Amino acid sequence: MPFRPGELDQRINFEEKTSVDDGMGGSTDTWTEVAEVWAHVKPKGGNEKTEFDQVNAVTSYLFVIRNGLVVKPSYRIVWAGEVFNIRAPKKPKPRELYMEIDGEQGVAQ
Repeated sequence: MPFRPGELDQRINFEEKTSVDDGMGGSTDTWTEVAEVWAHVKPKGGNEKTEFDQVNAVTSYLFVIRNGLVVKPSYRIVWAGEVFNIRAPKKPKPRELYMEIDGEQGVAQ
């Protein structure tokens, strides 16, 4: 999918879950920023799921960033104060300029 650099007009953060010693023999999970990059953000759609008599709304987005960052499925994206799970980081070919990442909001980490 061709993009122009000017279309990457949103700042997003990639975060990774890390365990931190709580000082009492245990640990606490926390999210640590891995990178902050410019991105093109496009809504893809959404739906509602009913699980255990509870309705959950799920929204899908496409995030496009410049190629060069290694994005792990265990990362999450923070955009405009909202958290998105990474569902499918599509590995680009070596000479491609951009990487596409599918993200979902409204699902458990």
